[in-house]
Amino acid sequence: MRAVTDPSVADWVVNAIHPFAQDVGSVIPDTFQAYLRVLHPAEKRDGSSSTPVTWRQIAEANGKQFHPEMQFEFLVPDDCFDGALNCRRSQEGLWDEPPELGEIPGDIARALAELLRGFTGTPESCYFAYWEGWGDPVESVATKIGETPPEPAPLDFAGSPRAERDRAAKFLIPGRGFYLYEGAITEATTSWMGDLGNRPSLWWPADRSWCVATEIDFVCTYVAGPEGIAEALVNDPRIEAVPTAPTDGIGRAADRINGPK
Repeated sequence: MRAVTDPSVADWVVNAIHPFAQDVGSVIPDTFQAYLRVLHPAEKRDGSSSTPVTWRQIAEANGKQFHPEMQFEFLVPDDCFDGALNCRRSQEGLWDEPPELGEIPGDIARALAELLRGFTGTPESCYFAYWEGWGDPVESVATKIGETPPEPAPLDFAGSPRAERDRAAKFLIPGRGFYLYEGAITEATTSWMGDLGNRPSLWWPADRSWCVATEIDFVCTYVAGPEGIAEALVNDPRIEAVPTAPTDGIGRAADRINGPK
């Protein structure tokens, strides 16, 4: 993973994004043939392990309708989430943890990387955009009670993640800013901060044959590409995906079927 210093490689994204929070096209460029919404699973705990629970399973258990514009908070009982979409309780026996917010789960990112490799001619050259709001790496120092901690080591020494990030070009879409990196498709699960950080919010190959986008306020990821991608994603048992379109709604107001009447 290396910093990209030329922001123009993201111009095609900037030029094809809709106004902020308008529709799916506000999250991912509107230049492709097929669009999929990949749903981050909830989790059911079993001791030290956990099992993914799909949105379809939860919708069916709660008598809700599974459809492309559904919102997770409307698939579960009303008291599971508050007005600010904070999870207040789970559903015992069905799910214990809500879907991951704002970041694609690692196992899904790995599955997508494996699948999407077959839809690009440049799998060793992909661009990864990291939301500017993800934190900088920090060092924690354990000390005894009453002991004065040592001065922390500087984070911007040559070759550090912070120094590399400061070299990276930044580009903006409505409402969001990103730092730009380049690497092989296998690095889709990694961060500019190594093990300390978050996965990319936007990624695409150099030949622009497809794009993956995870909005920081959503519990889903959007994938767009050629027609064959739709069948591949929908039929992959590792991924729960539903077809969508750049003009489909996003956010709470989009779920006009399960949402407040």
